Order: sequence, then C-alpha cells, then structure tokens
Amino acid sequence: MSDYERRQIDSVLHGARTRARTIARGTALVLLPVGELFERVHDVAITPALMSSGLNRSRVRRVFDHVSPLASVLEAVMTAEVIVADLSMLNPSVLYVVGLAHAQGRCPLIIAEREWELPFDLHLPRSLRYARSDPGLIELRQELTRVVRVFIASARAGAQ
Repeated sequence: MSDYERRQIDSVLHGARTRARTIARGTALVLLPVGELFERVHDVAITPALMSSGLNRSRVRRVFDHVSPLASVLEAVMTAEVIVADLSMLNPSVLYVVGLAHAQGRCPLIIAEREWELPFDLHLPRSLRYARSDPGLIELRQELTRVVRVFIASARAGAQ
C-alpha cells in the first residue's frame, strides 16, 4: 500500500473513531456526474423535489468534489438525511460514493436515465428511471418528491 493510500484510509478511520456522526435533519446530498446535462436534471427535477420535501431549503452547496479528501466525502455521506445518486452513464466517482454509502449502512435513492442498464445489485426497488425530455424531468420531479417524502417519514419514524 502506498503512503497516499495509507493516509486516506487513516483519515477516514480516525474521523470515524473520533466523531460521532449524526444525521443533519433537512439536508440532502446529491451525487451527479459533472456536466451541463446533469445540471439540468438537478435544476429541473432534483432541487425542486428536495425543496418541496423540506430538504436543503437554506441553500445548495458543493460539499466535495473529485479532489476532496476521503474523510470529507464520508462526512457528507454520513450526515445527509437523504442521498440521491444519478447512476446514468455509470460514472466511476458517483459509483464509488454510492458504494461507500452502502458500506456505511446508508441507502441512497438511485435515479438513472431509462437507456442506461444498472448493474444487478444497484437496480433496487428504490431506483427511479427518467427521460431527459421536459416531460420526463417533470415526471422525475413528481416521483422523486413522493419517494423522498416516504423515505423521510419512514426514517424519522424509525429514529424515534
């Protein structure tokens, strides 16, 4: 193992041992590939669905990017109340963070364009398929709003 790999692993393990992570109510983490196509999906469907469900009402901000330390990524995964991941194009960075979330016992809500075939272990009952057209994004917004509300109600009821 290289020194870099050891430092990355140590930063995650050290953070996990020294900080109790609590979910920040009202926060959502959105995992998307980079690019204009996905910004439109974010702006037209995801953000309105999250905001209408009472999530990220104060602001949307970038919590990490492709050069962020692994500990920062883990912190965002462990503290978000809801995680939405777009697996269209099977972007390696998004897939990695989804795997990290699953390893930490978190269950992201998966969305993907209809034309992309998801791996068998990611085609969950909680996955939503969408078309990138205007009607398709509006349909995604409506369905994601419903799914997020059900998810939040269930998670909050289980936390009591």
